Amino acid sequence: MFRMLKISLQRRKGSKDAAGSLPAITVILRRALSARFPLPPGGQKILFPIAAIFLLAGCLSAPQRTLPSVYDFGTPAQRIAATGVWANVALDVHAPAWLDAPGIAYRLAYEDPLRWRNYVDSRWADSPVRLLGQQLRQQLGVMAMNGTAAAGCLLRVELQSFTQVFSTPQQSHGRLQAVVMLVDGRRQLLAERTFAVEEEAATPDAQGAVRALTAAGSVFGQQLAQWLEDERTIRLCKR
Repeated sequence: MFRMLKISLQRRKGSKDAAGSLPAITVILRRALSARFPLPPGGQKILFPIAAIFLLAGCLSAPQRTLPSVYDFGTPAQRIAATGVWANVALDVHAPAWLDAPGIAYRLAYEDPLRWRNYVDSRWADSPVRLLGQQLRQQLGVMAMNGTAAAGCLLRVELQSFTQVFSTPQQSHGRLQAVVMLVDGRRQLLAERTFAVEEEAATPDAQGAVRALTAAGSVFGQQLAQWLEDERTIRLCKR
């Protein structure tokens, strides 16, 4: 009897109308019981509360969907350069489509180094391309690409990797790799350099990935500022 009832309920599991399900469950119960035990006069009155109990139990046992944890780069980054030093420089950050998405990416280098994965229960608040670009503008004091003021130079960042890499199941690091090009107002290349920053992750999970990658982003901004000062090509940028 209960097997018959279970099968019948499973067929109706996808129904969204709880009120409409009660009469249906009552009919199922009546048929299941009458098949083995004749109901006395008025016995059908007890079927409705029993059906309500079955329906409530099914609702309580339904899996609850949990919302993913959302991360950003924290509080605004501290300015590295003096105010106005690179005010005429615009910053533009690009990345491949798979990286220009809110997923927190990781790679199991010890098992399948050619495959990248995303954490299911965690994500960035925005694309890491935009989050990193915002932090770099805060650190360097440069303008956005769509700024209203005319830029003398463009600092173009091609983000190639922003991923947590596992060397073992318990050991991982956040890796940031990017090619940076400095071009003038006529789009002539003034300087170019490849940056690679790795920061150890404290824990082998999404939170460890976030902390390691945000730390790598901060170090990248510091290295970028030092490179601009060392190259001296920033002086070629005209207002």
